[in-house]
Amino acid sequence: TPTPTPTPTKESEVLPITSNNLHTSEDYRSTTTSNSRALRYCGMFGMTVLNPICCVWAMQYASPSILAPFSGLTLVWIVLFSESIVGERPTLLQMIAASLIVTGEVIVAISGDHTNDGGVALEDLYQAYKNPFFIAFLIAMAIWMTLLCYFKNTSGTSPKLRRFAWGVSGGSITGLQNFLKDWLTTIKILSDPSSSISLGLNSTTMLLLIMATCAIASSLSGLLLLTACMKRYDATYSSSMFVGSFVISASIMAAVRYHTFSNLETVWNWIFYLLGLSVLLGGIAILATQEHKEHHSSDDEDEGHDEHDDTRYGTVL
Repeated sequence: TPTPTPTPTKESEVLPITSNNLHTSEDYRSTTTSNSRALRYCGMFGMTVLNPICCVWAMQYASPSILAPFSGLTLVWIVLFSESIVGERPTLLQMIAASLIVTGEVIVAISGDHTNDGGVALEDLYQAYKNPFFIAFLIAMAIWMTLLCYFKNTSGTSPKLRRFAWGVSGGSITGLQNFLKDWLTTIKILSDPSSSISLGLNSTTMLLLIMATCAIASSLSGLLLLTACMKRYDATYSSSMFVGSFVISASIMAAVRYHTFSNLETVWNWIFYLLGLSVLLGGIAILATQEHKEHHSSDDEDEGHDEHDDTRYGTVL
């Protein structure tokens, strides 16, 4: 009687490598890579198409000083759906942070600047970009982005400073929402037959072109910087730092360009507006300071990624 072939009975024993095992492993890897790439493309579609469409639509009805804090909802969705989508159960601290973000947004929405672009003339927009305070803000933003670029690309920069620079770069440049808002306002003025336009055709066309170019450049640059940060650090840290820097940048921009604090009706509006921003940023800070890890062993590895990177990156998005 032939001796039966023994079967593994202990967990420490390893099954022999066969063609069936290899075939299953390759199928699993192929399926995982395809699914992760599909997730990645869906994420990019939402960030590059759906998000700008919704942003353009919302900008017609509210000031950036109110709309910018609502970007914190991104973090709330990440916390709420991370378990069902990527299998990461949110911690109690993350749930508290999400609650703080929502609370801060509600306070800002109630007490913030509710003025819009009604009654604004084209000449007002043209003169607004000649305002010394706004020009000083743009210069300061250019210096800030230059410093962040230096910290990201200098070999002697400490890991924490480099991580910070990558985290806030995208949100800082995306905070220039004034170009999109003023472009929409210009379109609204030009489409109103009752409005009188004293500026020449060349000046109006140049103003529209500059605003549209700057709006697209700031949004696209922010998206590229965010995806580059996600290639290096985990999703919670990357998105938290992006949203936090975006809220701060957009709030400062709105205070300079749209005179947010001058439009707040009472002292209580001042107090609750600042309180809402503080609560919102507090929740973001909790998420940003959670334990995180880098996806790559070297910060210099920023170009090109293989199938394994597509799998991990698609899952993050």
